[in-house]
Amino acid sequence: MTTDTTVETPAEIVELKNRLKASWSAGDYGVVAENLQTSAEKFLSRIPIGKGSRVLDVACGTGQVAFPAFKAGAHVTGFDIVPDLIEQARHRATQEKKPSALTLAMLKHCLIRTMHLTWWCR
Repeated sequence: MTTDTTVETPAEIVELKNRLKASWSAGDYGVVAENLQTSAEKFLSRIPIGKGSRVLDVACGTGQVAFPAFKAGAHVTGFDIVPDLIEQARHRATQEKKPSALTLAMLKHCLIRTMHLTWWCR
């Protein structure tokens, strides 16, 4: 016996997600992210992330938190609702010769992206 766990997303949530994707896709967030890199590294320096740590970077954007966490030795998974930001992060991984070292994916069932949340555990 199989159970169908599919939940239909209400139209207003679909519309909200579409507006959020459009907002985060407007302009060149990659340029903004470069200016946030130092702050992201400073943020991570306060958290004991090291070899073997696991990091889930929700709303990862172009990877300004994900990449320094990976460089510290963590296993990193980054998700974002905006396909272009994930593509920029994947391009960065290729440029830094880490194309398969990070898991970067589109978050299809994200309700809202209101703040950058980074969760870690050992």
